[in-house]
Amino acid sequence: MAIEELISALDRHLTDEHVLAAVQQYLTAIDHQTDYDGQTIVFASDVNVHILDKTLVVDRRDGSYLTARVAFDPVLRDGQYTGLSHGGTLKIMFNLAGEYTDEVYARSNVIPIE
Repeated sequence: MAIEELISALDRHLTDEHVLAAVQQYLTAIDHQTDYDGQTIVFASDVNVHILDKTLVVDRRDGSYLTARVAFDPVLRDGQYTGLSHGGTLKIMFNLAGEYTDEVYARSNVIPIE
């Protein structure tokens, strides 16, 4: 299988809609707020979610899995993500069947809303 075919297959399997549904599942499970470094982070019900990447991870020890990384309220310039956001990032892990299994929230590269 050519790499382009593999990428297309991954995109068909882990669609943007599937990723966004997992993000909503996460937000609902945490009631749109989380504690991070002693600070309560609240996500608006209409938080802007931007999909940054989708990845197939081949782990020879623990088995392969899929990830998707999103930015909450991203800072865009000319329609492109700048690497900054107002709400942090979320990395979601999926098993190869596409089931949401885990997540990691981070606040690196967050800038305050002016």
